[in-house]
Amino acid sequence: MKKNLIVLHLESLSNFLLDIYQDELRSLREIMAKSIRFRNFFTSATSSDMADCDFFYGNSFEMDHFSTFDDIENKVTGRGKNLFTILDEAGYRTRVVGHPVPWMDDLTKFHIWPPDLEPIKWCQSEEGFFETISSDLGKDADRPLALFIWDLRSHHYHRGPHKQNACNGFGAIRVGYSHIDRTINHIWRTLEKNNLLDDTLIVGFGDHGDELWCHSLNGGFCHAIEPYTSIISTPAFIYEPEGDPRDIDDLVSLIDLRNTITKLLGLTVADDDLEASGINVFEKKNEIVYSRNLLANQRPNKWLLKSYAATNKDYHLVVSELGLELFAYRVDPGNHNNLLSFFDIDSSGDITFSNRGAFHIHFRRIMSDVQVEDIKRHFQVLYEALRRNVEYRNRLFSDKGNFRFDMRNFQKVRSRKYYWKYPRCISWRRAKYILMKDVERQIRQTFRQTFRQTFPVRVLRKMLRPIREWEKGRKSRCSDIGQKKLKV
Repeated sequence: MKKNLIVLHLESLSNFLLDIYQDELRSLREIMAKSIRFRNFFTSATSSDMADCDFFYGNSFEMDHFSTFDDIENKVTGRGKNLFTILDEAGYRTRVVGHPVPWMDDLTKFHIWPPDLEPIKWCQSEEGFFETISSDLGKDADRPLALFIWDLRSHHYHRGPHKQNACNGFGAIRVGYSHIDRTINHIWRTLEKNNLLDDTLIVGFGDHGDELWCHSLNGGFCHAIEPYTSIISTPAFIYEPEGDPRDIDDLVSLIDLRNTITKLLGLTVADDDLEASGINVFEKKNEIVYSRNLLANQRPNKWLLKSYAATNKDYHLVVSELGLELFAYRVDPGNHNNLLSFFDIDSSGDITFSNRGAFHIHFRRIMSDVQVEDIKRHFQVLYEALRRNVEYRNRLFSDKGNFRFDMRNFQKVRSRKYYWKYPRCISWRRAKYILMKDVERQIRQTFRQTFRQTFPVRVLRKMLRPIREWEKGRKSRCSDIGQKKLKV
């Protein structure tokens, strides 16, 4: 008999947040310790609907023709085949169970979840949610089960009864993660109780992370922003009963999970006719993975910049309407230092290094000639790959290209808010004193070099007398002020 499949959608969870909320996510960490862990996993989108669509269809193009999420006529293209449709055809019972009820069921609305499969079951309460999961894992043993579980309570939007006891907004985040951990614990205990652990494949992935306005305000959005690695580096794992727990350091994208899962379940899937579909990560390797925050044809707005990213083992390149950014994300996981700030770029994409006045030994040791050449080499590889990926998206929907990405954005570097030199903040009295002392020094130097043989010393002293008198008066005034303070 085929193995069961359980997919855990880990809402709003990045690797960065997983490290912060270790105590709240103990059950998740215990399962991951027994699983195959993808250490260089990157989600292909920074919002949930796009991420789920990429997971189900194994590519990141199914929704790119949408100009807005408000049009109810929008439907996925179906270029790829939905993972759960493949499983349904292979004899699986296919189900999606979620909690709490969302304000809009976009999976059904846009046919991300195929309409010919059993409708999504949204549960109003945690008790009903757990009962539904237990029921699905305990019946119809003659057919294998494919169950997609989505606990939305870690999303900032949701403020149900489970978060009422939180002390503040940041406390509510902590409570949200503790509740999805309760769900994970319930699933594991139910599998143990029903003796299903040896017959079940468990897959978990984070759809995106959250960022508290570290790069820009973005109208208040915490995700759906530019695909920085703090957002798209998310946990992912596969629990395989007979497999050995281990870490995989290869680059893995969210779109790779569909083909990887079908291979582990012993199913055959025809290749899609798309240039950038996912792979089976146990048979092939990615050199570069891609991410984005908006759809290719999506109408721009004043809060979110349409952005694309390409990532390899060392560097992360982002292009938006404001230009290019390059990050050494291994040492800068928050993507705060755009390395291209130290380079000039020409129209062909070639970059030239400039230290921008950074002469300190710290900078010179890090940004050595060898390091600069390494940055230039990786930049060119990522630049060409990302440019091809974006051009392909533009071509794919050329008939709907009202809001296609402007390729001229590849010819500029995104400027940064940065103090290249700190301004000297001093009082006007101090500034005037420094100025007068500087004038006196210059006068002395000039007369010594030029007029010493012409003018007698008494003449020089007479010319410098106003400066000396001003300095004496300054000292006297300072003394008077000090005396007044002492009297007080």
